[in-house]
Amino acid sequence: MSDTVGFVRNLPHDLVASFRSTLEEARHADLLLHVVDAADPEAEAQINTVNRVLEEIGVDSSNSLIVLNKMDMVRDRAVVDVLRRRFQESISISAATGEGLDRLGEAVALRLANGYVDVEIETGAGNGRLFAYLADHAEIKSRQYTDSRVTLVCRVPKGIADRLGDDETVVTVRNGLSAAPANGQPAVQEHLD
Repeated sequence: MSDTVGFVRNLPHDLVASFRSTLEEARHADLLLHVVDAADPEAEAQINTVNRVLEEIGVDSSNSLIVLNKMDMVRDRAVVDVLRRRFQESISISAATGEGLDRLGEAVALRLANGYVDVEIETGAGNGRLFAYLADHAEIKSRQYTDSRVTLVCRVPKGIADRLGDDETVVTVRNGLSAAPANGQPAVQEHLD
């Protein structure tokens, strides 16, 4: 998790490049939380500006969750109603009072879970390259050894699930689509819980 700098209106031209470079890591984020001051009358214009800058640096703003903060400071609820209609998946909170933080936590958990899938991987006990890869890119939930084989249950990003299989590895994707091993043989089976 990381935090980027806030947007500053009328940023001096010589700082624009360095400001944008602070957002570069947003390209690699699983989820962006776009926190907006809901009490600011220009909140919608600010949201549009941020989305435009993200688009210019190659970040897909659909991978973001708009968080309407400072609900305790909002004087005209009609303004917030307009924002909620315009940005239907937004979450309203007050960081000062704690209002809505539970809903924000649930929304973040749901969004992040959608990018992952549970897999069962059976491979040779000597497949060190795969074990190292999983250590860096997966949450290993269990490991069971049988003779010279290992069965792991892991949570992995959907994007890598289809790249885990090979000649000696069988991958079963749970609640998801089957993936094929590198040799094109159907070593991956689909399993629905």
